[in-house]
Amino acid sequence: MSFPPPEAAAAESTRAPSWSAQRLLSSPHRLCFFWAGVQWAVSAGWWAAELLAGPRAGDSQHLVPLVAWHGLWFSLGAMPLFVAGFVFTAGPRWLHRGLLVFSA
Repeated sequence: MSFPPPEAAAAESTRAPSWSAQRLLSSPHRLCFFWAGVQWAVSAGWWAAELLAGPRAGDSQHLVPLVAWHGLWFSLGAMPLFVAGFVFTAGPRWLHRGLLVFSA
C-alpha cells in the first residue's frame, strides 16, 4: 500500500470543503439526490426498528400493513426523487443541451 506524498496531503487539507448549502442548491439533481438519500436513511432506520422490535400484540390492528407502508414509502417517496435527479442529470445530455445551473 502506498501513501500520497506529504505535499498532496497538505494541498488536500487547504482545499475548500466540498459540501455547502450553496453547492447543494446550485443544481436540481443534487437537491433531488440529497432528499432521496435522507428519505432512504430515515426509512432504513424505521424499518430496522420495526424488524428489531419483533412481533407485538396488536400488530394486526394496523389500518395499513407495515409491509405496505414500506413499499409505499419507497415507491412514492424516495424513488421519484432519484428518478427526477437522474432526469435532471441525463436529460440535458439526451436532448443535446447544456447542464441546468440555477443560482439561489
